[in-house]
Amino acid sequence: MQPGFEGAASILLESIPNENPYRDGLLQTPKRFGKAMAFMLSGYSKQLSEVIPPDAIFEDEHLEPITVKDIDVFSLCEHHLLPFFGKVHISYTPRDGKIVGLSKLARLAEMFSRRLQVQERLTRQIADALEEVLDPLGVGVIVECSHMCMTIRGVQQVGSCTVTSTRRGCFEVDDGLWSDFQGQVFRIPGVTIAPSSIPACTTSQATCCHCPGFSLAPGTTPLSPPQEANHNADDYRLYTQCSTEEFDKMILVIQNSCFGNIANKAGGFSLLDVGASTGHVLKKLISSEVNIVPTRYVALEPEEDARQSLLATLQSSDLSYEIKNNSFDSAVSVAETGGPFDVVILGHVLYGMPDNEVQEIVAHSLQFVAPGGILLIFHCSSSHKLDVVRKYLVTEHMMFHQEDYCVRVDVENLTADESRRMEAYTKSTSNGKSIHRSIRAISLEPSNCRPIQGDTMRDIIHRRTRSSVVPAAICTPNSVVGIQACLRAASEQKYGFGSVSVIGGGHSMNCIAAGALAIDMSCWKKVELNHKGKTVCAGGGATCGEITLAAEKEGLLVPLGDRPGVGVGLIIAGGINHFMRQHGLAIDGILFLSYLTPSGELLTVDDEEHLMQFRGAGASFGVILQVHLRAHDIGNISNRHAEYHFKEWAPSSSILGRYSEWATKLETAESIDAFVLYKADKLILATSHFHLGEGSTKLLGGGTNPFHDHPSIASLTVGDTVSNLMPSDLYDRELYMTELFSVQSSSSKTEYSNSCKLRSVKKCVFFRAIPETEMIESMKNAPTKWCYVHILHGGGGVANTRPELSAFCTRNWNFAAVITGRWPDGSDHLQRLTSEWVERTTKILLPHATGVYSTDLGPDDHDLKHLAYEQRNLRKLAELKRRSDPLMIFPHTCPLINQSAMTSSSNGDPVVQSRGVVVIVCGRRMSGKDWLGNIIHSQLKSMMGEHAQSRVNVVSISERTKLAYAREVGIDGDLLLRSRAFKEQHRSGLKLFYDRKKMHDPAYDRKCFIEAVQDNCNDGILVLTGLRDGIGYAR
Repeated sequence: MQPGFEGAASILLESIPNENPYRDGLLQTPKRFGKAMAFMLSGYSKQLSEVIPPDAIFEDEHLEPITVKDIDVFSLCEHHLLPFFGKVHISYTPRDGKIVGLSKLARLAEMFSRRLQVQERLTRQIADALEEVLDPLGVGVIVECSHMCMTIRGVQQVGSCTVTSTRRGCFEVDDGLWSDFQGQVFRIPGVTIAPSSIPACTTSQATCCHCPGFSLAPGTTPLSPPQEANHNADDYRLYTQCSTEEFDKMILVIQNSCFGNIANKAGGFSLLDVGASTGHVLKKLISSEVNIVPTRYVALEPEEDARQSLLATLQSSDLSYEIKNNSFDSAVSVAETGGPFDVVILGHVLYGMPDNEVQEIVAHSLQFVAPGGILLIFHCSSSHKLDVVRKYLVTEHMMFHQEDYCVRVDVENLTADESRRMEAYTKSTSNGKSIHRSIRAISLEPSNCRPIQGDTMRDIIHRRTRSSVVPAAICTPNSVVGIQACLRAASEQKYGFGSVSVIGGGHSMNCIAAGALAIDMSCWKKVELNHKGKTVCAGGGATCGEITLAAEKEGLLVPLGDRPGVGVGLIIAGGINHFMRQHGLAIDGILFLSYLTPSGELLTVDDEEHLMQFRGAGASFGVILQVHLRAHDIGNISNRHAEYHFKEWAPSSSILGRYSEWATKLETAESIDAFVLYKADKLILATSHFHLGEGSTKLLGGGTNPFHDHPSIASLTVGDTVSNLMPSDLYDRELYMTELFSVQSSSSKTEYSNSCKLRSVKKCVFFRAIPETEMIESMKNAPTKWCYVHILHGGGGVANTRPELSAFCTRNWNFAAVITGRWPDGSDHLQRLTSEWVERTTKILLPHATGVYSTDLGPDDHDLKHLAYEQRNLRKLAELKRRSDPLMIFPHTCPLINQSAMTSSSNGDPVVQSRGVVVIVCGRRMSGKDWLGNIIHSQLKSMMGEHAQSRVNVVSISERTKLAYAREVGIDGDLLLRSRAFKEQHRSGLKLFYDRKKMHDPAYDRKCFIEAVQDNCNDGILVLTGLRDGIGYAR
């Protein structure tokens, strides 16, 4: 008995004009109606675990498809509360012989049909449930129904039949298997249905939105003329009126994809718009809101009305354009369109194409993309056409990027018929006000989508870096899309061990990592200047030499590193330079930057809080695309070299002490670097004195010798003072560029000539006072006479930046000692000895150090991270790393987190992992995970008592996902968390939302787990539910 239904029936009867609701025939009608509705809607009271309990699942050796067809179903259309009824056909292929009792398939169909339904959702729900309980290799579901809402009202098409279908797993990828299933179901020779749950019209009525269509085999006769083309065109026009949001999202994808080299291409970029329609994308592109506009635009659009709309838009613009009356197929040539193009867009042109044509169109479109250009494909996320595209790209070994986005379709002001048409067109269900549709963009850079491997890669690596380390592959992308594709390939472990290293732009020696996918940023070298604002914008592959040369042409100086080959990759690690005593480190001049996260998201950072991590640890968080730096007027730069030779350099002779005393007296506009090195087998001190500003100081110009009264001084060689230098001149005047550092200068006994190439390894340590005894003792034990220590003069402006505003290790230092080991190229024995000496010397000097320079550190230097990063920010940096890069795509820098830190905190390591206990409750859908979690929570609270210090929280790992979904579609998030019935109503939408997140970010599951633990387990007990994969998730 349902009093609610009875009351509703009474009101209904009383609302019928000229009818007596109290006559004998109607007195019991409300009661009968209540019983009928309770039966017809009984599916709401059933749970999947009741319909298919665990004891209904068996193990068997059967591995072939199992099909049950002609299952009767009866349901109520949720739009009119009128019945629809028909047959359900289910087929599945068992995984590992796991099967279910045949009667359970009928009960499964009945559970979902005994609800308010639309046939499309019913089809998907049956497939979803079977996947949930069996995890089969594949599932296929076909539903055939007659709808009373079409036969007794509206178009009144008696005999029409709606067919919907969905296929998963092996049924989706194996067309033969799907055809066999259809052959068992349909008895009309040569007829197959399209593998989609989108209804298409089988009758001659173009106004019908829920009746099915057939795609016929060659030579067969259609059942009735569908008139589908005009119907779809009308639906598309209606859709464009209701969803302007889709085009905003498309423009955002295009804008991000063109960021950098394409958008800033000299002379502008060209764009081919295939399926341009009425020009919604074009209108957004040429609006003042978007800062990327093609200089040449070509559109292919076969429909006359759309071409006229395009023409009207283009005539009011300054673009060079051409509109062609073409459908895009293999007959269209590149020359015919005036290609190739920097950007090619396939916007929703795959609808209605057979799978083989989809592959042909994608393959053909690649020919239209210019070198370094990009191809963007937009299509509905739920369509299997995108799976065909992905399968083709994977087969061709092409890396690609993909992202999903949700668009809102406003249907509140549409008629009921128009609203149904939009539901059919978008494959989504309306909530009365709107429809939410998921769109996917697949993008790739064809000329750089296949990484280079093998001997060719080895030659490139050795030529660029002289490194013997061999990565898994190397790619040189010109576009954001190309880099995004590399990041995605790494996250899916398509190449090597699932990590990325970045070369180009002067990254450290750790940028070449064995087994990593190497991204070569040498295409990202562009440098732009704003003289009025005194800023420089440098691409992520630019080097100090390139930035310095570009800036000085405008009379500007950018305080960068002291090596021309050093670039953005090392600038973001600190940027020690000759002018840091006056202008600070290079990182202190970072105003804002743009980068790609490990998941491929393009972000721009311009506030102090978020710039912190990039001022000293940026290489751990993504690929830097552009960095904007503060510049200064050059002024007058002077320089002078000197050599100091001593009778004997004993560790206790205080030679470096005298140098330190001299250096601390200099003004901040001056700096004096020192080199402790061998010349003719004897240790000497060489200095290079710099002055920035007008004139020269007394020390620089007057020839004062700080060692004139030192008892060990033997001789002095002072070079001339050179003034009016440009910043780039200093690179050639560096002491290491002089004869002093030649192969034969260091030792009179060497067997190597000056033409021999020397390789090097180094570590940099910061000091307030130089530990001379330990440093000189280590130099005397160097394995080769080519080893040296370069001491850079700090202090002054280095300390002017508040430490908490950067990740850089410390500001409390006056000298940076670069311990440099050198050996002849090709000598493996000396390489090993020299590397060991650098490591040993670093350890000897560490007790006297205030910090170490992270740029020279790699993943094996986890014990040094406390000295490599600012202590006050280390915990925050580690948390940011764990949250943003849970797959550890960027592991080749000094680690912010490490495995040993995850299991022990006895050394005070600021570990992100929260202190506490995590209880994981895992199981299949509808297995009672939340119920068990609450039981555990209640028992633990009872055992611990009211006054226990530890808190017990119960959290679902999907909580954040549900709340994000609720915000996106505009529903009550709290109700979605509390009410199972409300959650079931939105299950299909939630699944699509989750699939979209997972598609965009392969690390999404790990991020959800990390955030759940981090936010809810703090010195307490966390009961974490909602994990289907159990412990594997946590591991």
